[in-house]
Amino acid sequence: DAGAIMFTGSHEYIYNATFINCTAAGRGGAVFLQDNHNVTFELCVFENNYAKGIANNTWANYTQERNEANDDTKVDYKLTGHGGAVAFDVNAKDCKIIDSNFTQNLARRNGGALNFDDGSTNNMVKNCRFDNNTVYDDGGAINFGKGSDFCSIIDTIFYNNTGQGRFTSTTKGGTICLEGSNITIDGSKFILGAAYANVTEGAKLNQTDGGALFVTGNYVNITNTEFDSCYAPNYAGAIKVIGNYIKVDNCTFENCTMNGVVNLIMDTDVTDFVAIEDCTYDFDATTDVIASEDNENHYVNATKLKSPAVDSVVDISSSEKGSAI
Repeated sequence: DAGAIMFTGSHEYIYNATFINCTAAGRGGAVFLQDNHNVTFELCVFENNYAKGIANNTWANYTQERNEANDDTKVDYKLTGHGGAVAFDVNAKDCKIIDSNFTQNLARRNGGALNFDDGSTNNMVKNCRFDNNTVYDDGGAINFGKGSDFCSIIDTIFYNNTGQGRFTSTTKGGTICLEGSNITIDGSKFILGAAYANVTEGAKLNQTDGGALFVTGNYVNITNTEFDSCYAPNYAGAIKVIGNYIKVDNCTFENCTMNGVVNLIMDTDVTDFVAIEDCTYDFDATTDVIASEDNENHYVNATKLKSPAVDSVVDISSSEKGSAI
């Protein structure tokens, strides 16, 4: 792990540092952090770093010696290859990424630029830029693992980040994969985010969802954010939602597509209480705004960009699959 620096412990402050062309066999192409609280990266640059995911020294319970006879102490390659630039290990909390740039980083598994592993809470990305980062599994720019609650993304630009769906992996979230709850995304831009599936290598085209965001947690608020030219081949060009109490407020969707069909929202039959308020879109018909398999407990108030005087309450029982969300 860690192509350049590994941190263990808390209260670290990394300021005005540049990481270029770093490679890790395991996690964190440039930086890997373990057992961390209160770590801040400010005014840092991460460019062309790679987490290869071929390390043979990683197992679930790293506090114990390696023992191939037990599941939690035998080598698990799926635990490696996360965070093309930076990888936070399980239970990282109160960490901040501020005013930093991530460009052309690559991860074999999750988080093309950043990976927050399971149980990481109260972490923030603010005033950053992510350009041309790539992942072969989930989250072309950032992956938030299971239980990554109370995290936030503020005033951040994402441009041309992609999930490639390679080596039998199936991409969820071309730009960001969110598996935590109580997440806030505000004042940000998602441009040319895309999820792809390399079916010749075993990726599942019918599970490749969310060109910009794949959301599985509850109580997620997405506000004052723009989605432009995002794509997924299956569900949701911009946002795939599998969660409850999701709010999308004052957002704009332009040119977001899935499989050649333009829609706004996709929420499955396990999703409840979704509100889309004061949003605008550029699609050709109001029936393209939202696609849902469950038409209960959803509220949509979306206005067409080309006809701003039209204020439509949309039929969410549409059979389309939701190119944007």
